[in-house]
Amino acid sequence: MARARIGGLLLCYAGALYFQAFRNGWLHWGTSLPLQLCDWVLIACLVTLIRPNHLAAEIAYFWGLGGTLQAVLTPDMTQGFPSWRFLQFFWGMALRCSASCTSSPRSISGRGPEARCGC
Repeated sequence: MARARIGGLLLCYAGALYFQAFRNGWLHWGTSLPLQLCDWVLIACLVTLIRPNHLAAEIAYFWGLGGTLQAVLTPDMTQGFPSWRFLQFFWGMALRCSASCTSSPRSISGRGPEARCGC
């Protein structure tokens, strides 16, 4: 059940992010491609949460935790706390981190602590 909730929140985050980019005129092929590491982590997290897959789980886990930790510790933000962009950045990082932990390769295989405690 937690996977479905986190997956839904990630979809809402991605929808809000791309809607804002479209509305402000930032969504162009030249600026949207190539995808950044966080974009690939978002895709891997969504794939793993919707349909568990070992490869996507490993990518989401290792890239997600490594990239999210680096992004949270050294954010490149031009706006401060009360701005929507600031809140959206940390909302996305928190969701990627929780999705990476929820969809770890051990929890997909059924050998992790979630399988033992019956969660």
